[in-house]
Amino acid sequence: MTPAPSSTISTSSLGWSADTGAIMDTLIAGQQTYGGSVTDSQDVLAKLAPVLQSANMDWQQGAELINLFNAAGVDASAGITGMTKALGTVESPE
Repeated sequence: MTPAPSSTISTSSLGWSADTGAIMDTLIAGQQTYGGSVTDSQDVLAKLAPVLQSANMDWQQGAELINLFNAAGVDASAGITGMTKALGTVESPE
């Protein structure tokens, strides 16, 4: 198993109540299966948090999205930019 990187993800910065260990376990498992860097995934998940929250998504769905990007060979940071732009143009049904 890949050891956890020295930097850790802050759940308070994500705005989710979650166990940091569970997030790290998920990111490490994603890295082992789909590639990419755990540290990069941490950064992407932190940057993606506001977008996910506005889409009513949780951190697990964000991790799955990062895995999809990695599996497809898409730079997850670029994916964030596209997702942010797309969600910014969607109007609320309310």
